[in-house]
Amino acid sequence: MKKITYLFILLFFTTVIYAQSDNSQYIARFQSFVVSVEKTKTIPADKWDSLNTLYKSFRIEFKKKYKKTLNNSEYKKYNELKVRYIKQYSLKKLGGTLTKEAETVKGAINGVFK
Repeated sequence: MKKITYLFILLFFTTVIYAQSDNSQYIARFQSFVVSVEKTKTIPADKWDSLNTLYKSFRIEFKKKYKKTLNNSEYKKYNELKVRYIKQYSLKKLGGTLTKEAETVKGAINGVFK
C-alpha cells in the first residue's frame, strides 16, 4: 500500500513540475517573439500579416492550454507581453501608416502653395 501511495505522490509532483516547466517554456517563446518585434527598427506592411498570425496563434495556444495552469507571476508576464506587442504594432505599423499619410498630405499642401 505504501508503494502505491509513494507512486501516486511521485506522479503528482512530476506532473506539477512538468506543467510548470511547460508554462515557463511558453512564456519564454512568447517573450522571444515580442522582443524580436521590438528590436526590429522597421517592419514592412506585408510582414505584419504574418506577425499578427503568429501573435494570434500564441493567444489561441494560451486560451486552449495555458490559461488555467499559469500562476500569478506567469499570468502577469503574459499580459505584459501582450501589451508590449500591441504597443509595437501601434507604433510601427499604424504609426508608419500615419506618417506616410501625413507626408502625402504635406506634399499635397506644398504642391498647392508653390
